[in-house]
Amino acid sequence: MKLDINYIFIPLIFVWTLSFCCATKETDQFVSCREVGGEILLSSIIGKDSKDIGTISWKTSETEELTDSMSDFLDTNSFVFSVDIPPEEDVTITLTYQEVLRRLKGVYNINIFVGHCENGYNTNIEVSIKETKPLAKLELSPMWKNVHRDNGKDLHLTRPSNESAVIRYNAVSNKMKCLNKLQVQYDVERSQNAGEILIEDGFFVHFLAPTGLQAIPKDIVFVLDTSKSMTGEPIAELQNAMVTILGKLAWKDMFNIVVFESSFGMFESELQKVTNRSITDAKNMIYFMTPGGGTNIHDGLLAGIKILHSIKVDEIRSPIVIFLTDGKASTGITNRNLITKRVKTRNVLGIPIFSISLGKGADQNLTSKIASQNFGFSRHIYNASISSSVINSVYDDVATTLMKHINIVYMDNVVNDQTVTQTNFKTLFQNSEIVTSGKFQNETTKFLNSTVVGLGASGLTILSNASVSVIDDDGRKNTIEAIWKHRRLKEVMSLQKAMDDSRMVKALKETLLTMSIQYKYVTPLTAVLIGRHGKSDSSGVLDNDERVVYAAAHKQRDQLKEKQPKRRAKGDPHFKFGIENIEFPFCFDIKTDPGSIVRILQIPKEMVVNIGIIPETEDFREDKMYISDIFVSIHAHTLLMNIDSGIIYNGRKFDWPLLNCTETTSEKLIKCSNNKSSMTGFQLNPKVTLRVKRVLHIGKKYFNFYIDNFTKLSKRSSGLLGGILHETVSVRKVITRKGRIIGSFTSRSNRTRPIKYFSGKLKLMENSESRHLCWHLHKKISGITDSSSKFQLPSLFHSDVLPT
Repeated sequence: MKLDINYIFIPLIFVWTLSFCCATKETDQFVSCREVGGEILLSSIIGKDSKDIGTISWKTSETEELTDSMSDFLDTNSFVFSVDIPPEEDVTITLTYQEVLRRLKGVYNINIFVGHCENGYNTNIEVSIKETKPLAKLELSPMWKNVHRDNGKDLHLTRPSNESAVIRYNAVSNKMKCLNKLQVQYDVERSQNAGEILIEDGFFVHFLAPTGLQAIPKDIVFVLDTSKSMTGEPIAELQNAMVTILGKLAWKDMFNIVVFESSFGMFESELQKVTNRSITDAKNMIYFMTPGGGTNIHDGLLAGIKILHSIKVDEIRSPIVIFLTDGKASTGITNRNLITKRVKTRNVLGIPIFSISLGKGADQNLTSKIASQNFGFSRHIYNASISSSVINSVYDDVATTLMKHINIVYMDNVVNDQTVTQTNFKTLFQNSEIVTSGKFQNETTKFLNSTVVGLGASGLTILSNASVSVIDDDGRKNTIEAIWKHRRLKEVMSLQKAMDDSRMVKALKETLLTMSIQYKYVTPLTAVLIGRHGKSDSSGVLDNDERVVYAAAHKQRDQLKEKQPKRRAKGDPHFKFGIENIEFPFCFDIKTDPGSIVRILQIPKEMVVNIGIIPETEDFREDKMYISDIFVSIHAHTLLMNIDSGIIYNGRKFDWPLLNCTETTSEKLIKCSNNKSSMTGFQLNPKVTLRVKRVLHIGKKYFNFYIDNFTKLSKRSSGLLGGILHETVSVRKVITRKGRIIGSFTSRSNRTRPIKYFSGKLKLMENSESRHLCWHLHKKISGITDSSSKFQLPSLFHSDVLPT
């Protein structure tokens, strides 16, 4: 077994003879298929959590269905190969397994399960670590299957350089000496900057784990199941864990405890400061917890969320919910979809919820979805006897928040924005890591300038000067590309897990399947067929010269060539708004004459919002309309924005670029900028904000236009966007077409008009502060509003607003 760890990416190569089974730790794992030696061309590979699998059936191109038992490692992935071996012939099978290591508790973990203890079984392991920064920590932990250890004499560590290490283990097993597992932990040196960027062949990956940041004080609520099913070992383990955790709380933290069974109770009615007295009282409450009654998950969680939403503080704090249950909802509201919907709706502040499910009776689907929809993660405990250590581990992972509301911005227009993975994050915890990846506009790009902006303990925190390295993998190509594909697949899987709409779940599943085949990766939806040299496959699936993935779950056998994203003006479309009861907002452009003036919003005598379109130029295109001017008038406040000259707000002039971020809520204006763009916000009413982004892209300058909480505008609104408030929009169906998610919608006006039909593609777009999914209508907006020609004006300043 050989592991070459290059920049946290492992292509793990197993070589076995005849039948075998192996298992490996963690869940950020996919398999790519490579040609192997001997008689076998491609091998059947399926990777899933072992807890979901008892046996797996395989079918080769020549044999009948075969069955092998899976190994019983918890929280592992297992891969089984079954082949027919001709008499007196040897067959060697090589599997290349790829994993992106996750940084947990300040280190990268590699767990190698061995477990072969037959006499004479030769175990040969080589782990090679190569990084661009010096290794700051390196620990080896061999775990033996019996008490007779060899004192590590067969385990060797060498350090070719400060940035690399090689670990070798070579021994013959016997009853007195058997290596069960080898754990390798390491980390690299870090600094207080924007992280590390690695570049290879037009792809980049960005790692962010800064040091030297002060911890943000936290407000934490524990929501704990004390129903009857927690009797015995579960409640004892929970009590042990909570007593330990309460002792870890920092003096600046605040906390509370909610316990639930058929009803719920609280330690106190509001958050408590951490003092010797409050911790002692809380521990006494934990000691006296007595299981009984049903499982009212709904009321317990909403009580915890309400506590955190009721506090009003001026300082920056990090609110957190840790939620534990061992059962299914049996009391109160028990419908899973209704529980998740209400939790998500009540959690208006987006407080992270971290879920822990315990035992076979727990509703893992519910706990996982609650965490996915509320910026957290979920953990499952299979064995109650280890509950205390796992609960403590979850707390340790989220105990220290370094930054909140993190946004990563890539400068100089060198990145293809449509390919970049998630760049906005709710929290950054100590000893964890943020990873994002993408493609460049030009594959020869060798440098990337980035800025990380977020809230730290002392306020606005800006990190820059990320270290940039162009890597050369000594002949091994596509390391960074493989990480990028992995991140894209993980994002679709996470989005699917968080969806409530069954149509969206199905459509995202089809998208994941398409991407798996396109990227030639084995995911939970795909497997690989076995073929032999010189044997053709009548189905047309197997190709002797390529890696081939068979979509076993859907029997889809057509291979897709990877599509390159089309060039398009970054920042399109220019308008975005949300509709009640629709999962994602709509975004679109308008079709109008160059140089025209269009009324976007109007409330008679109170407010107008007008826009001006860039006049026709030599490079003018009819399919691209760009906004150059915006005029807003609300009683005593006026705002005029011009793409070249800047902003005039209530008679005060601001030039481009806006070099700082300021907020003056009494004057309604918010303005912010960076080297890439400038964003200006204007409060239309206490609940609605107009956001305008000035975009600079390939010689063009234009505005993008967003309205937050659009449906909170007055029903008296009119104009191109205001008229949409009079429409009732519903989803007809969601389908997948050529790998894209398509939504079909109906619109009926509150006035007496016929039903209108329209459709949109679900796309990842960029708004004023982050990247987001929206239903992209392009210019097909006739289904929800009137033609822009109806709202054309003679002047940008045309207004009926009365001054106050």
